[in-house]
Amino acid sequence: MPRQAFDHYAYSYDREFTHSPIGQMQRERVYRFLTPYLRTNKQILELNCGTGHDALYLAERGHTITAIDISEDMINVAKGKATGKNPTFICADLQNLKALHLPKQDLVFSNFGGLNCISPQAFTALSESLNDLLLPGGMFVAVIMGTNCLWEDVYFKRISHPGYQRRKRPEGVSTSVNGLTFTTWYYSPQQVTAFLNEHFTTERIMPVGLWVPPSYLNYYFAKRPLLLKGLYALERLFAGFSSLANSADHYCILLKRRH
Repeated sequence: MPRQAFDHYAYSYDREFTHSPIGQMQRERVYRFLTPYLRTNKQILELNCGTGHDALYLAERGHTITAIDISEDMINVAKGKATGKNPTFICADLQNLKALHLPKQDLVFSNFGGLNCISPQAFTALSESLNDLLLPGGMFVAVIMGTNCLWEDVYFKRISHPGYQRRKRPEGVSTSVNGLTFTTWYYSPQQVTAFLNEHFTTERIMPVGLWVPPSYLNYYFAKRPLLLKGLYALERLFAGFSSLANSADHYCILLKRRH
Protein backbone atom coordinates (compact mmCIF):
# COMPACT_ATOMS: atom_id res chain seq x y z
CA MET A 1 0.00 0.00 0.00
CA PRO A 2 1.25 3.52 -0.84
CA ARG A 3 1.59 4.89 2.69
CA GLN A 4 4.02 7.73 1.98
CA ALA A 5 2.06 9.03 -1.00
CA PHE A 6 -1.08 9.39 1.07
CA ASP A 7 0.80 10.87 4.01
CA HIS A 8 1.68 13.73 1.67
CA TYR A 9 -1.91 13.94 0.38
CA ALA A 10 -3.58 14.00 3.82
CA TYR A 11 -3.51 17.77 4.27
CA SER A 12 -5.00 18.66 0.89
CA TYR A 13 -7.44 15.75 0.38
CA ASP A 14 -10.48 17.43 1.92
CA ARG A 15 -9.94 20.62 -0.03
CA GLU A 16 -9.33 18.85 -3.33
CA PHE A 17 -12.00 16.17 -3.06
CA THR A 18 -14.16 15.94 0.09
CA HIS A 19 -15.44 19.53 0.00
CA SER A 20 -15.39 19.96 -3.77
CA PRO A 21 -18.75 20.06 -5.60
CA ILE A 22 -18.03 16.80 -7.43
CA GLY A 23 -16.76 15.09 -4.28
CA GLN A 24 -19.88 16.08 -2.37
CA MET A 25 -22.18 14.82 -5.12
CA GLN A 26 -20.43 11.48 -5.48
CA ARG A 27 -20.34 10.98 -1.71
CA GLU A 28 -24.07 11.76 -1.43
CA ARG A 29 -24.77 8.94 -3.88
CA VAL A 30 -22.71 6.55 -1.73
CA TYR A 31 -24.64 7.55 1.39
CA ARG A 32 -27.93 7.09 -0.45
CA PHE A 33 -26.77 3.57 -1.36
CA LEU A 34 -25.82 2.77 2.27
CA THR A 35 -28.87 4.21 4.04
CA PRO A 36 -31.30 1.27 3.60
CA TYR A 37 -28.84 -1.03 5.41
CA LEU A 38 -28.33 1.27 8.39
CA ARG A 39 -31.84 1.39 9.87
CA THR A 40 -30.56 0.11 13.22
CA ASN A 41 -27.27 0.87 14.97
CA LYS A 42 -24.40 -1.14 13.55
CA GLN A 43 -20.87 -2.13 14.45
CA ILE A 44 -18.90 -0.93 11.40
CA LEU A 45 -15.28 -1.25 10.32
CA GLU A 46 -14.13 1.25 7.70
CA LEU A 47 -11.11 0.40 5.56
CA ASN A 48 -9.03 3.18 3.97
CA CYS A 49 -10.82 5.81 6.04
CA GLY A 50 -8.65 8.70 4.83
CA THR A 51 -9.37 11.92 6.69
CA GLY A 52 -12.34 10.41 8.54
CA HIS A 53 -15.28 12.13 6.85
CA ASP A 54 -17.31 8.96 6.36
CA ALA A 55 -16.48 7.55 9.79
CA LEU A 56 -17.69 10.75 11.45
CA TYR A 57 -20.84 10.80 9.31
CA LEU A 58 -21.70 7.24 10.37
CA ALA A 59 -20.83 7.83 14.04
CA GLU A 60 -23.08 10.88 14.15
CA ARG A 61 -25.95 8.59 13.11
CA GLY A 62 -25.47 6.27 16.06
CA HIS A 63 -23.20 3.58 14.63
CA THR A 64 -20.06 2.34 16.39
CA ILE A 65 -17.11 2.86 14.05
CA THR A 66 -13.58 1.56 13.92
CA ALA A 67 -11.79 3.27 11.04
CA ILE A 68 -8.36 2.30 9.76
CA ASP A 69 -5.92 3.69 7.22
CA ILE A 70 -2.32 2.83 6.40
CA SER A 71 -1.38 6.53 6.30
CA GLU A 72 -0.44 7.90 9.71
CA ASP A 73 -1.01 11.47 8.53
CA MET A 74 -4.50 10.62 7.27
CA ILE A 75 -5.28 9.14 10.68
CA ASN A 76 -3.88 12.21 12.45
CA VAL A 77 -6.11 14.50 10.38
CA ALA A 78 -9.10 12.26 11.13
CA LYS A 79 -8.38 12.24 14.87
CA GLY A 80 -8.20 16.02 14.81
CA LYS A 81 -11.83 16.13 13.67
CA ALA A 82 -13.16 13.73 16.30
CA THR A 83 -14.72 15.05 19.50
CA GLY A 84 -15.17 11.78 21.40
CA LYS A 85 -14.24 8.10 21.50
CA ASN A 86 -16.42 7.22 18.52
CA PRO A 87 -15.07 6.77 15.86
CA THR A 88 -11.92 4.92 16.89
CA PHE A 89 -9.19 5.76 14.37
CA ILE A 90 -6.27 3.33 13.97
CA CYS A 91 -3.26 3.42 11.69
CA ALA A 92 -3.23 -0.11 10.28
CA ASP A 93 -2.86 -2.12 7.08
CA LEU A 94 -6.07 -3.68 5.78
CA GLN A 95 -4.01 -6.69 4.69
CA ASN A 96 -3.38 -7.55 8.36
CA LEU A 97 -6.81 -7.15 9.92
CA LYS A 98 -6.40 -10.14 12.21
CA ALA A 99 -3.76 -8.25 14.21
CA LEU A 100 -6.40 -5.71 15.30
CA HIS A 101 -8.35 -8.32 17.34
CA LEU A 102 -11.65 -6.60 16.56
CA PRO A 103 -15.09 -7.87 17.63
CA LYS A 104 -17.41 -9.25 14.97
CA GLN A 105 -18.76 -6.53 12.69
CA ASP A 106 -22.16 -5.96 11.08
CA LEU A 107 -20.67 -4.07 8.16
CA VAL A 108 -17.26 -3.46 6.59
CA PHE A 109 -17.07 -0.40 4.35
CA SER A 110 -14.44 1.02 2.01
CA ASN A 111 -15.07 4.22 0.06
CA PHE A 112 -13.67 5.85 -3.11
CA GLY A 113 -11.10 3.52 -4.54
CA GLY A 114 -9.06 2.54 -1.50
CA LEU A 115 -9.26 -1.08 -2.64
CA ASN A 116 -7.87 -0.13 -6.02
CA CYS A 117 -4.52 0.10 -4.24
CA ILE A 118 -4.34 -3.65 -3.58
CA SER A 119 -3.43 -6.36 -6.08
CA PRO A 120 -5.81 -9.09 -7.28
CA GLN A 121 -4.01 -11.57 -5.03
CA ALA A 122 -4.43 -9.31 -2.00
CA PHE A 123 -8.09 -8.74 -2.86
CA THR A 124 -8.72 -12.49 -2.92
CA ALA A 125 -6.93 -12.86 0.43
CA LEU A 126 -9.13 -10.10 1.85
CA SER A 127 -12.13 -12.40 1.41
CA GLU A 128 -10.84 -14.62 4.23
CA SER A 129 -10.30 -11.67 6.56
CA LEU A 130 -13.78 -10.30 5.87
CA ASN A 131 -15.33 -13.71 6.42
CA ASP A 132 -13.63 -13.94 9.82
CA LEU A 133 -14.62 -10.39 10.80
CA LEU A 134 -18.26 -10.27 9.78
CA LEU A 135 -21.24 -11.71 11.61
CA PRO A 136 -23.36 -14.24 9.69
CA GLY A 137 -25.29 -12.26 7.12
CA GLY A 138 -22.92 -9.33 7.59
CA MET A 139 -22.29 -6.98 4.70
CA PHE A 140 -19.28 -5.67 2.83
CA VAL A 141 -19.83 -2.43 0.91
CA ALA A 142 -17.05 -1.09 -1.30
CA VAL A 143 -16.78 1.86 -3.68
CA ILE A 144 -14.39 0.87 -6.43
CA MET A 145 -13.01 2.38 -9.61
CA GLY A 146 -14.05 0.19 -12.55
CA THR A 147 -12.35 -0.70 -15.81
CA ASN A 148 -14.35 1.28 -18.35
CA CYS A 149 -15.07 4.85 -17.18
CA LEU A 150 -16.82 6.65 -20.06
CA TRP A 151 -15.88 10.09 -18.74
CA GLU A 152 -12.23 9.09 -18.74
CA ASP A 153 -12.37 7.68 -22.26
CA VAL A 154 -13.88 10.89 -23.62
CA TYR A 155 -11.65 13.25 -21.63
CA PHE A 156 -8.31 11.59 -22.40
CA LYS A 157 -9.15 11.02 -26.04
CA ARG A 158 -10.11 14.68 -26.36
CA ILE A 159 -6.71 15.80 -25.11
CA SER A 160 -4.90 13.03 -27.03
CA HIS A 161 -3.63 11.44 -23.84
CA PRO A 162 -2.92 7.67 -23.63
CA GLY A 163 -4.58 7.60 -20.21
CA TYR A 164 -7.89 6.49 -21.72
CA GLN A 165 -6.51 2.92 -21.80
CA ARG A 166 -5.12 2.85 -18.28
CA ARG A 167 -8.08 1.26 -16.52
CA LYS A 168 -8.08 -1.68 -18.89
CA ARG A 169 -4.58 -2.93 -17.97
CA PRO A 170 -4.83 -6.08 -15.84
CA GLU A 171 -1.21 -5.76 -14.70
CA GLY A 172 -2.01 -2.44 -13.00
CA VAL A 173 -0.77 1.04 -13.78
CA SER A 174 1.65 3.50 -12.21
CA THR A 175 -0.15 6.24 -10.32
CA SER A 176 1.41 9.39 -8.92
CA VAL A 177 0.16 11.24 -5.83
CA ASN A 178 2.15 14.28 -4.76
CA GLY A 179 5.13 13.12 -6.78
CA LEU A 180 5.26 9.61 -5.31
CA THR A 181 4.48 6.66 -7.59
CA PHE A 182 2.74 3.37 -6.80
CA THR A 183 0.66 0.75 -8.61
CA THR A 184 -3.12 0.77 -8.80
CA TRP A 185 -5.49 -1.77 -10.31
CA TYR A 186 -8.97 -1.25 -11.73
CA TYR A 187 -11.66 -3.86 -11.14
CA SER A 188 -15.01 -4.57 -12.74
CA PRO A 189 -17.95 -5.71 -10.55
CA GLN A 190 -17.55 -9.19 -12.02
CA GLN A 191 -13.91 -9.32 -10.88
CA VAL A 192 -14.78 -8.21 -7.34
CA THR A 193 -17.54 -10.81 -7.19
CA ALA A 194 -15.03 -13.47 -8.28
CA PHE A 195 -12.43 -12.37 -5.69
CA LEU A 196 -14.95 -12.73 -2.84
CA ASN A 197 -17.04 -15.57 -4.24
CA GLU A 198 -15.94 -18.21 -1.75
CA HIS A 199 -17.68 -16.55 1.18
CA PHE A 200 -19.91 -13.80 -0.26
CA THR A 201 -22.81 -13.26 -2.65
CA THR A 202 -23.22 -10.00 -4.54
CA GLU A 203 -26.54 -8.36 -3.64
CA ARG A 204 -26.52 -4.93 -5.27
CA ILE A 205 -24.42 -2.70 -7.55
CA MET A 206 -24.86 1.02 -8.35
CA PRO A 207 -22.89 3.41 -10.58
CA VAL A 208 -21.29 6.45 -8.91
CA GLY A 209 -20.00 9.05 -11.33
CA LEU A 210 -21.80 7.87 -14.44
CA TRP A 211 -23.00 11.41 -15.21
CA VAL A 212 -21.24 13.34 -12.44
CA PRO A 213 -17.63 13.63 -13.71
CA PRO A 214 -14.39 12.52 -12.04
CA SER A 215 -13.02 14.93 -9.44
CA TYR A 216 -10.06 16.00 -11.58
CA LEU A 217 -12.60 17.95 -13.66
CA ASN A 218 -13.58 20.13 -10.69
CA TYR A 219 -11.66 23.03 -12.23
CA TYR A 220 -13.95 22.96 -15.30
CA PHE A 221 -17.30 22.42 -13.58
CA ALA A 222 -16.64 24.90 -10.76
CA LYS A 223 -17.35 27.57 -13.39
CA ARG A 224 -20.45 25.74 -14.68
CA PRO A 225 -22.59 24.94 -11.63
CA LEU A 226 -25.85 24.70 -13.57
CA LEU A 227 -24.35 22.13 -15.93
CA LEU A 228 -23.07 20.12 -12.98
CA LYS A 229 -26.48 20.32 -11.32
CA GLY A 230 -28.08 18.94 -14.48
CA LEU A 231 -25.57 16.08 -14.60
CA TYR A 232 -26.37 15.32 -10.97
CA ALA A 233 -30.06 15.04 -11.81
CA LEU A 234 -29.17 12.49 -14.49
CA GLU A 235 -26.95 10.66 -12.01
CA ARG A 236 -29.90 10.18 -9.69
CA LEU A 237 -32.13 9.10 -12.57
CA PHE A 238 -29.69 6.37 -13.66
CA ALA A 239 -28.92 5.05 -10.15
CA GLY A 240 -30.83 1.85 -10.77
CA PHE A 241 -28.93 0.91 -13.92
CA SER A 242 -26.52 -1.60 -12.39
CA SER A 243 -25.48 -2.78 -15.86
CA LEU A 244 -23.81 0.63 -16.34
CA ALA A 245 -21.85 0.51 -13.09
CA ASN A 246 -18.54 -0.36 -14.71
CA SER A 247 -18.92 2.61 -17.08
CA ALA A 248 -18.93 5.07 -14.16
CA ASP A 249 -16.00 6.71 -12.36
CA HIS A 250 -16.77 4.47 -9.37
CA TYR A 251 -19.44 1.96 -8.43
CA CYS A 252 -20.89 0.78 -5.12
CA ILE A 253 -21.04 -2.96 -4.61
CA LEU A 254 -22.70 -4.72 -1.69
CA LEU A 255 -21.80 -8.31 -0.87
CA LYS A 256 -23.32 -10.39 1.91
CA ARG A 257 -21.56 -13.08 3.96
CA ARG A 258 -23.18 -16.40 3.24
CA HIS A 259 -23.12 -18.08 6.67
